[in-house]
Amino acid sequence: CRIGPVLIALNGYWKNGRDIHWLTSDSPVSKDYPYLLNIIYETSRRLQETKRPQIIILSGESGSGKTFTSRLMTKMFFEHVGTGLCSDMYKNIAAAITALSPLSMAKVSTNSDSSRVAYFTEIVFSEGLIVSGKLTYVSLDQSRITATLKGQGNYHIFYHLLSGLSQEEKIKFYLQGHTKQTLAYLSSKDVDELNPNKLVFEKWKAALSVLGIRFTDVVHILAAILLLGNVQFADGDDKDHKTSGSNVKLSSVEMKSAAANLGISGVSLFRCLTTRTKVVRGQPVRSSNTPEASKSACNALAMTLYARMLSAIIRRVNLLLRGHTSTAKNSSSLSSDSAGSSVSSTEPKDTPEPNKNLTEHSHFKRFPSTDLKKQSNLLKGCTGSLGILDMYGFETATANRLEQLCVNFCSESIQHFYNTHLFESTADAFRNDIGMEIDLGYVNNTPCIELLVSPVGILSILNQECLNLRGDTESFLSKIKSEHQDNCWFSEHSSSEFGIVHHHGDVIYDSSDLITSNRDIISDDVISIFRPQNCTFDFLTHLFAQDLRSSRGSGGLPGNVHRITSSSSDSHGSVDYRRTFLQDFQLQMDNLLKMAAEADSYFIRCIRTNTNEVPNAFDRVTVARQLRALEVLETLNLMTSGLPYQLPLSTFISRYRCFCSGNHDIANSSQLCETILNIFLERLDQSKLSSDNVHWAVGDNFVFLSEDTMQYLEYMRNILREQATVIIQSLVRMFICRKAFMKKKRNQEMRNQSRRSLISNSKGKTRQNPLSNGDDPRHAARNTPTQRQHSLSNGDDSRQTARNTPTPPTTNGDSLVICDEDIIKKTCNLYGFNTDTPPSIPKSRPYTAVTNTKISFPQSRILKQPYRTDELPWKIIQVGEVITAVAASPKAGCFLAEYRGYKLHIPRRITELNAPSPTISNGSGSKKGSVSDI
Repeated sequence: CRIGPVLIALNGYWKNGRDIHWLTSDSPVSKDYPYLLNIIYETSRRLQETKRPQIIILSGESGSGKTFTSRLMTKMFFEHVGTGLCSDMYKNIAAAITALSPLSMAKVSTNSDSSRVAYFTEIVFSEGLIVSGKLTYVSLDQSRITATLKGQGNYHIFYHLLSGLSQEEKIKFYLQGHTKQTLAYLSSKDVDELNPNKLVFEKWKAALSVLGIRFTDVVHILAAILLLGNVQFADGDDKDHKTSGSNVKLSSVEMKSAAANLGISGVSLFRCLTTRTKVVRGQPVRSSNTPEASKSACNALAMTLYARMLSAIIRRVNLLLRGHTSTAKNSSSLSSDSAGSSVSSTEPKDTPEPNKNLTEHSHFKRFPSTDLKKQSNLLKGCTGSLGILDMYGFETATANRLEQLCVNFCSESIQHFYNTHLFESTADAFRNDIGMEIDLGYVNNTPCIELLVSPVGILSILNQECLNLRGDTESFLSKIKSEHQDNCWFSEHSSSEFGIVHHHGDVIYDSSDLITSNRDIISDDVISIFRPQNCTFDFLTHLFAQDLRSSRGSGGLPGNVHRITSSSSDSHGSVDYRRTFLQDFQLQMDNLLKMAAEADSYFIRCIRTNTNEVPNAFDRVTVARQLRALEVLETLNLMTSGLPYQLPLSTFISRYRCFCSGNHDIANSSQLCETILNIFLERLDQSKLSSDNVHWAVGDNFVFLSEDTMQYLEYMRNILREQATVIIQSLVRMFICRKAFMKKKRNQEMRNQSRRSLISNSKGKTRQNPLSNGDDPRHAARNTPTQRQHSLSNGDDSRQTARNTPTPPTTNGDSLVICDEDIIKKTCNLYGFNTDTPPSIPKSRPYTAVTNTKISFPQSRILKQPYRTDELPWKIIQVGEVITAVAASPKAGCFLAEYRGYKLHIPRRITELNAPSPTISNGSGSKKGSVSDI
C-alpha cells in the first residue's frame, strides 16, 4: 500500500530469491506490481520537472524482500521509462545482477538468501536518454568465508561451484573428490537446505561471459580459497617434518593444489604463510610463525582473494555501464578498473589449456585514451540521475560479531535518515516558519546513533583499540562499560559481551574477535608472493598491483601491512592502510547518505510476513513488530492528520499559478499562495469532492499541505492543464488551417492570372483564317475541338489554316482547354485512335508481373507495414499477417484482398509475396495456373 511518499511492500515468499530467470526474460513484470510502477513513473516525472537526482531507498529487516524489490524496479524502469529490455545497458545490468548475486548472498539464521553486499544502482540521463550507469557497493568483513557460524552458510557461489562443475573441470581446478562435507570452509551445519542448482551455475557462467569476464579466472580463485581452508598447521618438532617452526601437516596436497590454482609455487605459498618478516634497526629479520599465526595468515589470504575478486568484477561492471558497451565486449575483461587501466590475464601456467597460446590475452586489452576522453565529456552533459539504494536490514544471530554490528549500524543509519527526512524536517519547518511546536509521536533513534559513532561511542573506542598495537578485547570492554554504563541504550552482560538497544530490538554482541576482524590487515609477506616474478597468474598480479606499489614506495622494506577488504573507492585513489574496517564502512555509509540527502527521496518499507519463509503465511506478531520498528503507524498518522508536504513559496507559485485565471498582481508571495489556495478550495466545493481532510498552512518560506490537499491540487492541476492543452491545440490547428487556406487561395489566384495572360497572348498570335460560316472569327472560337477534328477528317477547307498556328483556347463551363490541332491529329494517327470517339479504358489484368514473370490471382501476401482501416472491428492489421489478394482493385495501386472474411482494398506497396503462387509464363513457353495470358 502507498502512504504518501512511503510504500509498504510485503514479502509473501512467493518466489525464490535465487531464481532470477525472470530478470533476463522478455516477459513484463509490472502488471503484478502496480504500486512499484507508480513509484517509477513518479520519480521519472519529478526528474523531468525538477532536474534533481531521484533516489529510492529500501529498508526493512533481513528477509523482507529488499533485494528482490530493487531488482524488480530495475527491470520495470528499463521496461517503461528506459531504453527497453533489449538495450545493451539493461543486458549489462541484468548480467551484473546474475553474476554478483551468488557472490554476495549467503544463508543466515533468519534468511536463506541474505545479501551480504549493499548496492546503490545509479542511472544517469542526458537529454532524456540513458547515457551511463554506476554500481556502488558496501561490503561486510569477509570473516564469513573462514568462520561460518552454526545454522549459517558460506556464500552461495561455493555450493553452486561444487554442483555445477563437471568431473573434468573439477580435475582441472584440483577439486576432484571434494564435497561440501570434506571442505572445511563449507562444513557448517544446515547447509543442505541450500539445494544448489546446476541451472543457476550455468546462468552465472553465461553472465560472466556477457560481462567479458573469463570464467576460468574466477573459478581458479574460488577453488584456491576452498583448498586453503583444508590446510592445517602443526609445530615444527613433528617427526615427519624437519623444518623448524610451523609446518604443513598431512595437507601437502591441498597446499600444492591451492598454489597451482594461484599460479605460484607451493614452496612460496608455504613460506609466506609460516614465516613473518620484521624490520629491526633497518634490517629485515625473518622468523617462524606459530601454528595459530600461520592459520590466521592462511585465512587472511582466503578473505583477501575473495574481496579483491569481488571488487574487480564490480569495477568491470562499472566500466561497461559508463558507455564502453560497444568496445568493451571484445576488448577488456574484469581486470579493467574504472580508470581505464588493465593488464593481461592468463590462467596459471602450470595448468595450461590444450592448444592454447598462453601469451594470447583475448579478453584483456587496453582501452585507447581517446575513448576515455569521450567518456568524460559524455558524463559532463548528464542532466539527471535516478538511483535505487538497497542496504542491509536488521538481523540477529546466535553469536553476533562484527558482521552483525555493521549490518545493524547500517539499519540504524537508514532509520535515522528516514526520521530526519520525514518527521524532523516537518517539525523543524513548523517551528522555524510558523512558530508552532508539533508532536509527531515517533521514536527518535538519535541516542542510539550517538552511542555508536560519537567520539566516545562504541565504534570509536573499537577503532582506537584496533589502531593501538597493544589493544585487546579486555581493554575495549572496560572502556565502553565505563563510558556507557548509565546509558539506557547500552547493557552489560558477560565478560566478553555487551548489548545495544536497536530500534528493532535488543542485540547482544560477542566481542571476542571484534579487534581482529576490525583491523582487517594482511601481512606484506603474503602479498609479496603475487609479484610478477613469482606469480604466473597475471590477473592476481593485477588484483594486488596497488598493494605491491605501496610496498615498493616504502623503500622495499618488508613488514608492511595491507587491507583485506577492498572498498568501492579504492580504484579512485590510494588506500589508507591506517584505517580500520569500521572507519572505511562509516565513510562509505556517510557518502551514500549524503548523496541521498541531496536528492528527492522515496522510501519503500519492506516487511516479511513470517520468519519461517513459508509462502502465503501471515504471522501477525512478526508483522506488528516490524510495523512498530519501521514507524509505519506514525507515518500514517502524519499523512492523515498532519501536514507532511512542505513546498517553498516560489516552487508552489510556479507549479500552481494556473489556478489564478485572472491577473492577480500580488507582490507578496504568501498572499499569492493564499489566493491560489482559496481559488482551489472554491473549485473543490464546486466539484462536490470531500474537503474534510483538506488542510494547509502558509508560512514565511514554506507552504505546508496535507495528503488530501496535495492529491486534490495535483488532480485539479492536471485537469486545468488538459483544458489549456485543448485550447492551445485548437488555436494552433486554426492557425495552420488558415495559413494553408490563404496559401491555396494565393496559388489559385496565381493560376487564374496565368491562364488569363495565356489566353490573351494566344488571341494576339492567332491568324485570321477563311471560315465556312462567314468572316466572323468568334464563330470559329465557339467550335469544339471535336468539330474541328471532324472537319479536318472530312477534308474541310479550314485545313488551309497555317499548321503551326495554335488554336485559340476554348471554354467549356468554368474549365479552359488549350489545344493544337496538329498535335491532336498526329497523336491519333500514332496510336490508331478515332478522332470522333475516345479510346476505351482497358480492363484490369488478372495477374501481376514480378521480374518478367506473370503471377496470377489469388495470391498469398504478407504485410510489411501495419494497415489501419475502419472496415475492421479491431481497426488494424499487424505486420506479418497473411492476406489473400483475389483481384486488382478499382483503386489505383491497391489489391482487392480477403482477410478473415472481410474484403479490403490494401495498397500493394505494403505487401510482399508469401509463397510461390500460380504463375503464367512470359512468352511462348508452357503456362502454369488456370488464368490465361493477356
